[in-house]
Amino acid sequence: MRLYGKLVLVLAATVGLLGCGVSGSRTTPTATVYIPPTATVAPPASPTPLPTAPPTPAERPLTVQESAATALSDLDLQSEDVIAKVNGEAITLGEFAQYFSLRLVALGEVNVDWSQPANAERLTNLRTQVRDQLVNMVIIRQEAAKLGIELDQAQMDTFAAQIRAQLAGSSDDEAWQAFKVQTGLDEATFAQIIRESQLLQALAEEVVVLEEVDQVEAAHILVADEVLAKELLQRARDGEDFGELAEAYSEDPGSAVDGGKLGWFPEGVMVPEFEAAAFALQPGEVSDIVQTDYGYHIIKLVGREVRALEPPYDEMARSQTFNAWFARMRTAADIQVLVAMEAPAQ
Repeated sequence: MRLYGKLVLVLAATVGLLGCGVSGSRTTPTATVYIPPTATVAPPASPTPLPTAPPTPAERPLTVQESAATALSDLDLQSEDVIAKVNGEAITLGEFAQYFSLRLVALGEVNVDWSQPANAERLTNLRTQVRDQLVNMVIIRQEAAKLGIELDQAQMDTFAAQIRAQLAGSSDDEAWQAFKVQTGLDEATFAQIIRESQLLQALAEEVVVLEEVDQVEAAHILVADEVLAKELLQRARDGEDFGELAEAYSEDPGSAVDGGKLGWFPEGVMVPEFEAAAFALQPGEVSDIVQTDYGYHIIKLVGREVRALEPPYDEMARSQTFNAWFARMRTAADIQVLVAMEAPAQ
């Protein structure tokens, strides 16, 4: 079972806040020369169906709570004990344990024997990730408060209802209660997750302002054979329709059906060789053969201008800009780690 989705991967973000309510849905372009975003968000999945009969004691898997208790037993703390502070705001073991449990479920690692020394490094990494996640959530709350961001309760209620139905696989309350039992999720934590998700979205909208940037509109023909590429280049320069050649010969299935069109794109999103050639052209010009790891390209520049970014590049830029801003906020924060996350190797 995976708890990922628009909800729980606000959680999983360390500084990977991008894509989790920052940029909305992401559409990956079809051109093979495109460098895709470095982080994606999996869609929410329905929980694993509950067993029809309880297993025998010998077969019974660990509950989430049992697994988390084993994984955290060496910390020897009480629920209310503080493990870290962010600008003076405390993060308690109880809060940490709840999110740690969710991480175990999300990664499918509930039945790992965390008492084994072989798992110590993995356990240290998981505990550190969850602590950092909670630190990030505190920073989100604090920065949103500084900017005076207020959330609409009705919108949060609607969003929460949608997420409940997605996670439980049904809008029925019985399914939601069963889901909570399976995952160890409590209502207070769920409400906090919903609020953090909405704050993250609002914060991103407040701090990210995209400017118009220099972009080109291009089409290309991609083939694997250099001899064919030379032939097609000559035919294009002799006046044959570039789009028709792309439809007939290009091996990029995403763009070939549209005459090789790649649309508008800024610098920094295509492989370097392709991008350098495209930005060196004037509208109407056709490039020499450009070799990349994908094959041999012939590029035609359709247009060039300073303009607003279009999907998916606007979303990529928003994510990058927000992450850079957030990194500065985290660096400036007074973060005190009071409990080490290293798991015992013995």
